Amino acid sequence: LGLDAVGVHDSFFALGGDSIVSMRLVSQARAAGLAISPRDVFERPTIAELAEHVGTAERAADPDPDPDPDAGTGDIPLTPMLTWLTQQGGPFRGLSQARFLRTPADMDLDGLHRTVQSVLDRHDLLRSTFARSENGAWRFHAAPVGTARAADCVRRIDAERLDHTAIGTLVPEAFDELVAELDPASGAVARFLWFDTGSGREGRLLVVLHHLVTDAASWGVLVADLAAAWEGRELSPAGTSFREWARALQDLAPHRSSELAFWKGMLDRPEPPLGAGPLEAGLLGAGPLDPVRDTRETIRRHWTTLGPDITTPLTAASVQEVLLTALAHAIRSWRSAPDPSVLIALEGHGREEYLLPGADLSSTLGWFTSVFPVRLDPGAPPGADQVARIREQLAALPDKGIGYGLLRHLNPETAEQLSQLPEPQIQFNYLGRMGMGERRETAVFTSAPETGAMGSGADPGMPAPYALVVDAVITGSELSVCWQWPERLFIETDIQGLAALWATSLELLLKGGDQ
Repeated sequence: LGLDAVGVHDSFFALGGDSIVSMRLVSQARAAGLAISPRDVFERPTIAELAEHVGTAERAADPDPDPDPDAGTGDIPLTPMLTWLTQQGGPFRGLSQARFLRTPADMDLDGLHRTVQSVLDRHDLLRSTFARSENGAWRFHAAPVGTARAADCVRRIDAERLDHTAIGTLVPEAFDELVAELDPASGAVARFLWFDTGSGREGRLLVVLHHLVTDAASWGVLVADLAAAWEGRELSPAGTSFREWARALQDLAPHRSSELAFWKGMLDRPEPPLGAGPLEAGLLGAGPLDPVRDTRETIRRHWTTLGPDITTPLTAASVQEVLLTALAHAIRSWRSAPDPSVLIALEGHGREEYLLPGADLSSTLGWFTSVFPVRLDPGAPPGADQVARIREQLAALPDKGIGYGLLRHLNPETAEQLSQLPEPQIQFNYLGRMGMGERRETAVFTSAPETGAMGSGADPGMPAPYALVVDAVITGSELSVCWQWPERLFIETDIQGLAALWATSLELLLKGGDQ
């Protein structure tokens, strides 16, 4: 958690931990021989409880003494998220995520090559291809160790005459250039651009990965492994590969049909279109998403940034629950619909290991994200009761919602039924506390301060996935929320009004009253 001291009875979550940081905790614990799971952290959030559990649980530190080194290579079945991506009907060659990192002062190009090569060899998906086969079906394939070369994906820029602030200004253009180089069909899924500031001064490293091979939780694994490789330490132990997990989801999909009625009930009410854009008559009218006109190129953004007055009290409760309660309130006031509930597509990290006995995904790179619909109704004040209502509604989701994707995308019979129902127009994604859990004793491969915590890219012609996307992240003491929408559907002042309603609702919730 990056704290100077932690009491054995202090709650991991009250101290600022979240689900993504808990996976970093689990990864480090497992590497030290302590067999705990992310679920254990949620059920036993103090050191005392975890220690007692580890001490009494009959588990082996290494349940498989002879793991198959090739378990992660070969053809990989499509997961619900990847199936959804292929069904969007637009390009996704540039769909990506990025981090901007600090590099050691004594690094040279050969050392960077060795570091990156170790990571390429450790993580199967960094050697993967994703392309259509001759019969038109999509094929995801991870190649054997040694088939990806660091020299092919690492570049150096001479930045000896630039200070770090000046380097930061170069990142947007450099990011666009790296995204343009991505091509999963040919295996170009990772790019590393090193800003070499010369001997004796730490440099900067821009890392861009195709979204097919990473998600928000994966970055903590990758950053830690870069540092370990540079320092000559062992990289994260190989657990359950993405390929094994994808196969397990395929096997699970036919057995989740008992959830079908639950998800149908979540989607059984008609959803009036959210968007309102200028019509030929000059009036404002509603309209659904158009995959041809509403593309990523037309996306507009508005940012809301809130400081310690908001982030400090957020550490005392589930951040996602509080943010969602405020969002449900704001949307209800904003659209004035007769139905007080709000249908939202909610993102989860998707690493529900307990679905596959013995699985360990804490150190596996990949796009594990799950997306599922949830109908939220916070009810009336007071604030504490409203958050509790949202918490109960989220807790009612079976297995944190992962079954919806299995039924919607991997089970043909249930997929046909669910595809006929209204889908959410709003997506919410809480990315967690970026930078938390990074090592404090050294700056090697930790987040650089000159840019935001994480960047992302997409092809201009890729269809917009939702009428409104709300991404939230906490960096340091700041909460940043990005509101994204196709320009045809809303005028900017509409979204600014919604953002203001949300910020006000959040403040009142955290004050705990009916102001």
